[in-house]
Parts: sequence; structure tokens; C-alpha cells
Amino acid sequence: MRIVHIAGLSGSGKTTFIRRLLPLLQEIGPVAVIKHMGHHVHALDPGKDTTVFFDAGIVASVGIDPEKSVMVVREPSLPLVLTSVSCLGIENTVIEGFKFLPIPKVVIGDYPGASGVILKNPSPRDVIGALPRFAEFHTMDSVTRELAPESRAVAAAAWTLTLQGEMREVYQQFSPIEKEIRKAAGSMPGHVRVRVRIHPGHLFGGEDTVLMAVGADSHACAITALTVLRKHLPPALLSGQEAQ
Repeated sequence: MRIVHIAGLSGSGKTTFIRRLLPLLQEIGPVAVIKHMGHHVHALDPGKDTTVFFDAGIVASVGIDPEKSVMVVREPSLPLVLTSVSCLGIENTVIEGFKFLPIPKVVIGDYPGASGVILKNPSPRDVIGALPRFAEFHTMDSVTRELAPESRAVAAAAWTLTLQGEMREVYQQFSPIEKEIRKAAGSMPGHVRVRVRIHPGHLFGGEDTVLMAVGADSHACAITALTVLRKHLPPALLSGQEAQ
């Protein structure tokens, strides 16, 4: 899931810009928007059942009507929300605000001292052209979801990534490894398909993790392929293993 971060001072026109950007992103795939409401607390409808339940101290209160689901969670955590959104098969998530978030960003208006700026006061089409430069957020669920439509069975595993140098260098090293794994998967029996992703925990919280999911015609084929393909991952990059 790509994270398109739009930052700027209050009143700079971030929301207006995002409204113009959304139709272009929707042409690519499913889109989500997360807005930082840092200057005020969102008011819940008084007297509504979901509000009453939430006020009782529970962790989450959810209402589902014929058109949508509305969830209120007590944890004000961006990584938690991103994890939930990634489970929906979202391809691009726009984050408005959180201007101090240490990820690549678009700046709207004047924002002295901003870090990680990709574009400043761009057109929406400029942002679309720069999508590969934005950060990605991956979970095991989102990686396995990529394979689910065309695979009868999926096996997956995750490994903690041991950083040796800058993250950019790690990605550059990892790109040929990923191509090698995909090539190896294509020559295996059972219509094997593979996805390998790096989750950048140093940007969003948690550990940097390598996620691998393998889809095949049967569970046996998927597990066998996973066992073979994970041998292409250099042990020097990984510390620990968590199989699923």
C-alpha cells in the first residue's frame, strides 16, 4: 500500500488539493484517506448507541448500516489505522497532516524546515508521476491478499530485517533478490506465485520486516514453494523468523 503524504500549515489548501487528487488515484485502484485532526477532538453523536457503548470504556465501538461501517477506536494510533486500512485491499492511502511524520511528503503552501519533501505545490498529475517515490506500508494480510484471487492456497512467513547501512541501500540490494525469487517461483510446479515486500517499521513504528507470501494450487505446493524460495533470502539480512 502506497502512502501519499500531504503536509502543510493550517489553511494552506491541503484538503482542496486532495479532493483534486483523489479521482486520479481512484483510476489506479482503491483509495483511502486519513486526516490528522490535531487541532480539535472529533465529537461523537450524543445519545447514539455507539457513543454510549464507547463512553462505557470499551476499546472499540462499531456501527454497521446498509451502506457503511463506522468504527471508533480508543487508540489514537496512525500505525493501527494503517494496518486496518491495508486489510481492505487499498492501493494508495492519502494522509493529510501529521506534518512531522518522517516519510516522503508533498508540501502545500509554505512549510519552512519540512523534511523528506518530494514535491512542493505540485499539480495532482505531478503527484501521480511521483508515486514510486512515496513510502509503502505492508502487513502480512495485505501481502497474502494480493495472491488470494488467483491462488487456492497461500503460505506466508515474516522475518525481522537486520539493517546494515541506510534503508535506501537495503532496498537497492533487495530489488535483485526479489527478481530472483520471482523467477524461481515461475519455474516451480503448481502455478506458484510469490510476493515479497519490506515493511519499513523505522518509518511507521515497529520492526523492519521482510514479508513473503506464496500462492499455489494446493497447501502442499504453497508450503513446499515457501520452504524453497525463502532460501533465496540472504541470512545476513535477517534475524529471527515467524512462520504463518
